[in-house]
Amino acid sequence: MLPDGLLIGEVVAVCCRGLPTNMDAMLHAGIQGMQSGMIFLFPHILKVVYSAETCKTLDFDSRINMWFNPAMPQTQLRFPCTVDPAGEAPTLWEMYYKIFWPTIIWGIGTAAGEIPPYHFAYLAASRGEVDDEWEKELNSLETDRSSASMAVNMFTEMKSWMIRFIQNNGFLGVYLMAAWPNAAFDLCGMCCGHFQMEFWTFFGAVLLGKAFTLRPIQAILFVMTFSHVYRPMLIETVAGAIPVVGEQTGHFLAEKIETFITNVESGGDNGSGGMGAIATVWALVVLSLITYFIKGEHVSAMLFLRWPGCRVPWTRVSNS
Repeated sequence: MLPDGLLIGEVVAVCCRGLPTNMDAMLHAGIQGMQSGMIFLFPHILKVVYSAETCKTLDFDSRINMWFNPAMPQTQLRFPCTVDPAGEAPTLWEMYYKIFWPTIIWGIGTAAGEIPPYHFAYLAASRGEVDDEWEKELNSLETDRSSASMAVNMFTEMKSWMIRFIQNNGFLGVYLMAAWPNAAFDLCGMCCGHFQMEFWTFFGAVLLGKAFTLRPIQAILFVMTFSHVYRPMLIETVAGAIPVVGEQTGHFLAEKIETFITNVESGGDNGSGGMGAIATVWALVVLSLITYFIKGEHVSAMLFLRWPGCRVPWTRVSNS
């Protein structure tokens, strides 16, 4: 029997992700985590910072930066704003606050995207079964790695240590694993589901780590990267932290970032240039991927709801 009073979180987990096949398709499509940042948030930050420093004001509506909005074509880099020649460019923190809430929303979305590995490992464990993905990860940790490269061995050892760390530290362990760019975080979710960690303990730690720690830090780094004023400071700091080749690294980063920003500015300031067709095609590709994913998740949700004896880890089953 299905649980009564399904929470909104259940709808998100079932309808926005689904069974492993569709989840894997989504991962390979790249519409998650850092990839979704590169498609949506980071271009938005670039436009906000460019507009703020060009017009020397933050008095513009950044909410109009949406697909197919004629008021703000995707090829247009600068928001509609009046240039104030006598004004002063906004400070780092003023520009950061302008993109703070979109960053938090992005972080909440990436945190919700970590539910599926946990969710299916939990379901398998509650039924006395072993989740296929979890079993595959465990097997990879136990296989002979004598002929593997040093990088593979280091990554495998890191995954093994990560499982032990989460088992020993619970909420704090999950939070610390979520609070940095962790390429193996799916394994954290499977580990927590396999050992049947309470859902709100798991999701609370992931939400705190990703939405309120990692993503805000990443956002301020991107504000500095896109800013003509603060970029030299960031590059100097990075170069100073690298021994021996720090100066060469700084020059390399400065050159590449300057070239990228210049190319974007020359192609998109007023919505003109040769980028229009490319931007339109890219927007349609991403929209098609999202449509395909949502269609697949509808089927997955129906399969989940017909799973005999299924229950999700964050609700109670009705006694009636």
